Amino acid sequence: MIASDDNNPNFVGAHDPDSRLHVRFYKKQIQNNFETEKQGHPIFVECDFVAIHLPGDKTTSIDTFVNESHKERFPRQWAHYVNNNKEGEQLIGTPIAEWALISRTIAEELKYLGFKTVESIAGASDSQLQSLGMRAGMQPHAFRERAQRYLSQANREATSNADAAEKQALRDENEAAMRAIAELREQMATLQAAPERAKPGRKPREKEVA
Repeated sequence: MIASDDNNPNFVGAHDPDSRLHVRFYKKQIQNNFETEKQGHPIFVECDFVAIHLPGDKTTSIDTFVNESHKERFPRQWAHYVNNNKEGEQLIGTPIAEWALISRTIAEELKYLGFKTVESIAGASDSQLQSLGMRAGMQPHAFRERAQRYLSQANREATSNADAAEKQALRDENEAAMRAIAELREQMATLQAAPERAKPGRKPREKEVA
């Protein structure tokens, strides 16, 4: 068999090489470091990922962001993935499991109810809160207030840290400028203290002896 036979549907015993691969599309939470630092609390973005490996071969595997070529190459697996995920649903914010106020078990229960981030709790309506009950160990409205305070406090700390960093950067810049000025003055003082060199010119003629 030659390599081109794999793409020849008329070849007896032809097969699709990709049929031997195990392909799984899934969502993965990636931390946004810029927004995390800016807002003062963990900010994650949920992205589409694909894991590809050949069963029995641990040396051959791929785990990466989904691109159009993956969708075209594995249309059946992609369609299954899309059908099992609500269109447009994407996690952006602080995952509920990252909030130290609640346990992992409670976080899983909240995710099942549709509350995947602290932001979704803080912005929940009164009707949405009714489904929570006492799962978080407190009244739903008190739980929402705790989420709002958490985000507000984190934002204030991030703003304070940003201001402090900006002031420190200005101090560093001023100190660097002062050092440069001091070095320049030192160089000028050294030049002024050096003995003046004779200017180059014609050597005076010697007097003739009579």
